[in-house]
Amino acid sequence: MRRCAIALAVLLAGCVTGPVNVLHKTGSSLAERQLAADECRIAGLQQVPESTQIHTNPGYYNPGTLQCSTIGNYTSCNRVGAVNIPGSVTTSDANQGLRERFIQRCLAAKGYDIVQRPICRTRQETAAYEAVRNNQPPAEQISCVPNDPI
Repeated sequence: MRRCAIALAVLLAGCVTGPVNVLHKTGSSLAERQLAADECRIAGLQQVPESTQIHTNPGYYNPGTLQCSTIGNYTSCNRVGAVNIPGSVTTSDANQGLRERFIQRCLAAKGYDIVQRPICRTRQETAAYEAVRNNQPPAEQISCVPNDPI
């Protein structure tokens, strides 16, 4: 059982390969990047609130045809060609794109860029990133990031 759990964890870890967006500002600390990201996300929600749109799909139903045959006193009926596709309801945020652009402009005004980097595949790569996480190097020196790349 333990081997199955380990194998599953390895398989799932391989699912996220990136690249992922990384908040970058040379010399910034993790706390500074988290603060800037939080401030801009909060401002984004305040300035561009959610506008939830509800989309409904009524589905489709076709009862098909009922075919019966009688042999003597016995009647047998079967429904042929019946289709039932249930309806569905989905939601979306009509302001999501505008809010994301607002957040990016907010971060840019604070001196941050968003760069893309792949997820680190080895412990050594992750350790190298962790070692400089509190004094972020220039973007070209960051080869990969862990799963939580702020």
